[in-house]
Amino acid sequence: MFSKKIIFSTLLFLTVYFIKAQSYGGLLTDNYSGIHGIISNPANIADSRLKLDVNLFGVSALFSNDYIGFNLSDAFSDFSEAFDNAATSPSNNNFLAWNTDILGPSVMLSIDEKQSFSVFTRVRAVFNLYDVNGGLLEREGGFDENEDFFINEGDVNGSFNLWGEIGATYARVLLNDGKNFIKGGLTLKYIQGMGNVYINGSNVTLDYDATNRY
Repeated sequence: MFSKKIIFSTLLFLTVYFIKAQSYGGLLTDNYSGIHGIISNPANIADSRLKLDVNLFGVSALFSNDYIGFNLSDAFSDFSEAFDNAATSPSNNNFLAWNTDILGPSVMLSIDEKQSFSVFTRVRAVFNLYDVNGGLLEREGGFDENEDFFINEGDVNGSFNLWGEIGATYARVLLNDGKNFIKGGLTLKYIQGMGNVYINGSNVTLDYDATNRY
């Protein structure tokens, strides 16, 4: 039988923290954010404190759910114990979501104190699954092939999208009179789809008969 501990510990290693947020949280709005600043707003690289910023490879991964939760400090002190004591909140419409954002070779150049230019590459993967019956998740991430079970899943929908981006950004300070400060930026992207999978079901049921599994 598959273990809930294995399933969710793997998810933890694949993610940086459990939060619904934009990629690279904490690296987007500072004047020293450099190339990362364009992810939330292309104007961020104008008036940058960096003359040149080069990124070779970076990864941001986020995971969010309303099914399982635990104290993060417990995970650092005793990783195994944290999952054993994790609180679960099964419902008829639990959700799971994750986002992986890979920033590839990219460069930002400050032309002068008012304007900057950047070129970047990026690969993104986004997964969302909604209206999952918590009873399915309660089966510890799997099932015992010798045990009968029936789950009324009901409605479920979700999607997985994978795509790549190549882009260029230009930004400059538009107004700086000592009292007012305005800057703007523009990003042009070429987006290449790599894959899409989706699920949409109504009145879904799972009925497993262990005696007739063969």
